[in-house]
Amino acid sequence: TGPSVTSATSHSLARANMSVTAVGSRIYAMGGISTTTDCNAGTAFGCTNNHYFEPDLDSWSAAQVAVSHNFSSGATAGFGDTIFAFGGFINSGST
Repeated sequence: TGPSVTSATSHSLARANMSVTAVGSRIYAMGGISTTTDCNAGTAFGCTNNHYFEPDLDSWSAAQVAVSHNFSSGATAGFGDTIFAFGGFINSGST
């Protein structure tokens, strides 16, 4: 049999083309694009803020470190306690 699917609390920030990776017991959502002003301190479009989900608590929190560029459609990989980001697009402009 395959893995089970569990419903979890949705994040309040709607974004697309983000990268998601797990490190330890947390699942990180990084980068992406959004048409809301909750993406980066009042700026819409490219997201530099990151959030993590804690399955045991069923809750989202803001990560302490943001990515240096607002990127989307990239890949991330967790190794040890580090997240590596690869490729993707550097976003610019506004919606």
